[in-house]
Amino acid sequence: MFRQMAAAAVLLAAAPSAAWACVPDGMAKIVTRWVTPGIDPKSMGAQQKTSYRMTLRHARIEEPRNPVTGVQGMMVVNEPDIWIVDRAKNTGQHAIDPGPVLEIRAPLFSWRDTPPAFQTLELGCEKAFLDAYAPKPQGEAVVDGVRLARHQVSVGQDRIEILMRGDGRPYTAAYYKGDVTRLVIRYDQYLTGLPADMSLFSKPPGVAFTEAPTPAN
Repeated sequence: MFRQMAAAAVLLAAAPSAAWACVPDGMAKIVTRWVTPGIDPKSMGAQQKTSYRMTLRHARIEEPRNPVTGVQGMMVVNEPDIWIVDRAKNTGQHAIDPGPVLEIRAPLFSWRDTPPAFQTLELGCEKAFLDAYAPKPQGEAVVDGVRLARHQVSVGQDRIEILMRGDGRPYTAAYYKGDVTRLVIRYDQYLTGLPADMSLFSKPPGVAFTEAPTPAN
């Protein structure tokens, strides 16, 4: 329906190959943007995106208005219900997750050649990833006057680097392949342990919805 369906496909991707699942502490609200060197500051990726996660069944993504298409995308998930909305037109599409696993996954990096271990790095569970793969920092970095702990995890030529604040919140998460910087994500806001607000994960009011076709078995 909208280009935001691509974001939905990533969010609801098959569960990464790990013995544990990402369950943020309470409700998480996270505001991110891409700051990869050379990115067009006017591009959609460089704009702030607000994400909410709670349990394994609730998520919400709010995107800014696309200056090219005019679409202002939003996705609300309350498994098995999924609502994809264009807030600029107050229109949307409702779909039912066919399962059989009704769990939300939000890997930060999920290219086809991403090592399986790296796909367990999910939005809202960055510290859990580091606890599993790189609990001790490999040095420090100072960015904009902020002193940060540098954590790195490597598999072959692939490397993830996460800069952490002293209070345990991530500052940036970056993916490198050899000498190439594939993506750098900046966290402008990172709140966890928030009280549940079920209105964020309910059917958006005032939106004209159509029903998505039921997937064939």
